[in-house]
Amino acid sequence: MTQYLSLYVRENGAHGGLIPELNVTVTGKDREQVRQRLQQGAALALIEYDRNEQPRPEGQYRHVDDLPADIRADLPDAEPELIEPAPLNRWSLEIEQAVQASGLSDSEIARRMETSPAAVGRLQDPFYWGHSLASVRKLYDVLDQELLGERKSALVDELGRLARAVVPAEDRKRAGPLEQWGRTPVQFSAVAHDGRAVHFRNRLYDVTYRDLLSPIVQVTGVDDEGRPASLSGHLDTIQWRATYLGFQPAEPRRPEYVLPV
Repeated sequence: MTQYLSLYVRENGAHGGLIPELNVTVTGKDREQVRQRLQQGAALALIEYDRNEQPRPEGQYRHVDDLPADIRADLPDAEPELIEPAPLNRWSLEIEQAVQASGLSDSEIARRMETSPAAVGRLQDPFYWGHSLASVRKLYDVLDQELLGERKSALVDELGRLARAVVPAEDRKRAGPLEQWGRTPVQFSAVAHDGRAVHFRNRLYDVTYRDLLSPIVQVTGVDDEGRPASLSGHLDTIQWRATYLGFQPAEPRRPEYVLPV
């Protein structure tokens, strides 16, 4: 792992440090705490480079003499040390992104989880490693209702719009409210960029997301030959189609006989 030149500074009883190349500055109660915070600050700074799709600094400063003259002049008594960024818990980073995407506050999530906001905050701490499977599952249950529910609802609405566009108005009228006098079945199709198609009927359960924030969906149904098939891909690369299967009159109800008591 790349090491970065850090500078430890002590002045008038105060402890501080910085990593010039990453623009990280921290304070602490002693040198050890400053060092720990510099390592954590370095890790967080690199994450921002990644999120902004910028190349990471390469650790070009190896000695004090490599630093710009103005930094050397401002901190003549600084003690140099090469440090590595602290390890990050990727679970925490994913949880943090999911929480931000949900729009829910830590307090609201805590209320739904029946825990404390501090506990929710710890799950998002990239330097926290004490996640329990039960807590993560509980959190994802809450976020699933907020994130996947909203996303799936949008897709269901889109498929509903396609269905309404292909069913003739006269057939909808013939079917009556809640398809009382007949059915107007529609087959949906998910078509990949290479032309592969999977046909399905249930717009709520036949399409699933890989995880909370993933744009990857999986569709289960049948292929053109009627054989069980599935298709997975990025949501933006899949085309959705609806095909009207024709009006189906409702079967006449059988008379109900009531046996005499």
